[in-house]
Amino acid sequence: MRQMSGALFSTMVLVAGLTTSACAKSPVPEPSKESAMSENLLVGETRNGHTYTNAPVEAKLGPYRFMIPANYYDDQMGPPWDGIGLLLHLQWPSMEPEFPGIRSRQNFDATMRRFNISIDYIEPSRERIEDVLPRYAELDTATGPNAPELRDPRYALERRDPSERLDLRIAQPEWMGLTPYAIDEPRMQEYSVEYAKKYGKPAPRNPAYEDEWYVARNPDGSLATLIKCDSHKYRPKDGLIIEGDHILNDENSPTTAGCRHSFVDRERNLTFNMNYARVLLKDWKKMEDAARAIPPRYQVK
Repeated sequence: MRQMSGALFSTMVLVAGLTTSACAKSPVPEPSKESAMSENLLVGETRNGHTYTNAPVEAKLGPYRFMIPANYYDDQMGPPWDGIGLLLHLQWPSMEPEFPGIRSRQNFDATMRRFNISIDYIEPSRERIEDVLPRYAELDTATGPNAPELRDPRYALERRDPSERLDLRIAQPEWMGLTPYAIDEPRMQEYSVEYAKKYGKPAPRNPAYEDEWYVARNPDGSLATLIKCDSHKYRPKDGLIIEGDHILNDENSPTTAGCRHSFVDRERNLTFNMNYARVLLKDWKKMEDAARAIPPRYQVK
């Protein structure tokens, strides 16, 4: 039932950094007349018979069709072979994709400035797009395929875990356009007592799973953005240092704190999940706006 937390960020960065083009794809396509892109054609190096460019490559999400420049994709070639969802990358602070084919020669700074964007289509017959973020926040208003699990009476006690539900956390003063939601410690103590009565031992607590939650809301009060980051109790330091437009390793911190950032495009029934270093949280809105702009910019159908 847990969503992937910021604690997995370091692993995801490693995987992303190791993404290669060992398997050659078909020759680079010519820019399509149907493409919504207006950028000049950029041509990078050729490796394994593939020339990297920003030529548009077709992607489909549900009933929608997009012509997205190749250098937006995680491998800078095109969408996944199974056609399920999209995995794109942009760079902080430009909020633009990397130059075609440059990824294999990137240094630590460039790798840490990259944030990945996973986009998926939600079939309306399975779940309302308005209920996706409430499901991520473990709210009872959620519907869809996972809703019965949330309401299963066998897990009634676990459903009252104050660290896992937004409505059981405590709103804090606004910060950078976000409302932090802290764990209610008195409520956690009450929960632990109930847990001990049922299982004979206190509820286990692990700071690695007690993320810091941040929320932005729509004018009607519904969830617009949900961000879960590694807690400062778990990882006191970000592990990275920003100097101008660059990111340096913090030699006094062996690990990198991360964030998982979720929002939706209601018009197209799309969900967005982004992962990035916690040190970049201050620019959450710029990253969200850049990711949100991709589908309408490159939609052709």
